[in-house]
Amino acid sequence: MKVLFFKTIGRSPDFHGKNPARFSSIATVCALEKVSQRPWKEINPATRHVYLHVLCSTKMYMKAIQQKDKPVAAILLDLITHQTVDFEFEVSMIDRIIQRHLKRRVTKVLTVNCSTGNHSILLAKKGYEVTGIDSSEEMLSLARTKTAGFPHPPQFYRMDMRQIRFAWQFDVGLLLSGSFGHLTVARDLEQFLAGIRRHLPNGLLVFEFWQPSGVDAQSRTDQGRLNWDKAVDSQSGNIAIRLTKAVYQKSKEEFFISTENYYIDPQRERLLGVSAEHQKLKLYNTKSLVKILKRAGFSPEAFYVLDAEKKSIRAPKETDLKLLCVARVLQGKPRHHVKR
Repeated sequence: MKVLFFKTIGRSPDFHGKNPARFSSIATVCALEKVSQRPWKEINPATRHVYLHVLCSTKMYMKAIQQKDKPVAAILLDLITHQTVDFEFEVSMIDRIIQRHLKRRVTKVLTVNCSTGNHSILLAKKGYEVTGIDSSEEMLSLARTKTAGFPHPPQFYRMDMRQIRFAWQFDVGLLLSGSFGHLTVARDLEQFLAGIRRHLPNGLLVFEFWQPSGVDAQSRTDQGRLNWDKAVDSQSGNIAIRLTKAVYQKSKEEFFISTENYYIDPQRERLLGVSAEHQKLKLYNTKSLVKILKRAGFSPEAFYVLDAEKKSIRAPKETDLKLLCVARVLQGKPRHHVKR
């Protein structure tokens, strides 16, 4: 399961020998930001690490990590994901998939691990009655703030995805943004599938998963794949920076992902907050996933790829990392426990 928390970050083994002690103030960081005219992803990785460790070496950093009352992690995640994910495209394609596979009126949708509610909000705008669950109250608080004043807003509840319990049922269950991979233990996967199945009579489970054959070569190395994302808050002008390190362990078919997030006010040269996240993601090939779903009482109907570049849905290839599975709930009891 993913966990968000504040922490002090020490010296990174991927620092390439640079000395962060040379940089003594947040002003240096902001200067580096201002002079760079290239897109953030094109800046030399070593330079990016200098940027990161400048933040880590300032007194402002220590002050920021003590401000746990501020929803920094949720704000950062929301800013970055709006920069990196085309939510409107994804929701439009999911809407099309739902209509394709459920040839009846669909009203109630459950979004699992809904985070700050971006998918949920757009689904509600399309007329669905949306219920969103997440284990983080911080994420849900921001989601509720974003939907204040909506005529028919999604309803958000704090709930563990392994313990789904509602007094009502749904037509569709959605699990997006790779959250299916957070179920790294067979027992957790079994509990999730059993719980959501009880709430989807004659319904659909639509979820994103990652497949091993789509893992890139850099992620398969000991160093892993380093990626940086940057987003600017259009209202405040503050900058969100995210550093991600992803290492794929082939023997376990798992991704180990570490993410460090920074929220900066470049005008006042202040570090407003930091957060960090560490998680494991289990990967599945389609053949093993079909077996798991059938044992749990689901019938896999299709696998898709949401091609954001071409704005279309297509059949998956072996080189694709992120796939979408559509599975229908079977009538009767599941055959036996989930196996891996």
